[in-house]
Amino acid sequence: DLSDRRNEQRGSRLLPATASTTTFVRGGCRLPEQMAGPTMKDAKSAVLSEEMSIFADQTHVKEMLHEYLRRVLLNKPDDPISFLMDEIKRNPFVIPTLSAMPDDRPEEEKAKYIDARPIEEKMSLLKVR
Repeated sequence: DLSDRRNEQRGSRLLPATASTTTFVRGGCRLPEQMAGPTMKDAKSAVLSEEMSIFADQTHVKEMLHEYLRRVLLNKPDDPISFLMDEIKRNPFVIPTLSAMPDDRPEEEKAKYIDARPIEEKMSLLKVR
């Protein structure tokens, strides 16, 4: 059958019949497709993954999901979907706020870190796309 012929063609390198045998040339060496390095699709996936992670951090999605999952597991409702819909309406998740830490440094120390440049100068230094 076809998979046996593929394995025979690969010699002692027995790869699954579903593995691709397409090769790419990199630096004069022929590499199997799996070793050819990251593709454009991988780069786009990495960017998308990073954007999703940033969004999740900024909107506290992970904490919200954790809290609602905790509530479902504690209450063990017969209908978890209805329970969650009701819970979101009646008792919504509130993002915990961190209270500002008091800054008890002397005024001279605080002044070292104040950017007193005019706003026009600061704006001119920003990179605008």
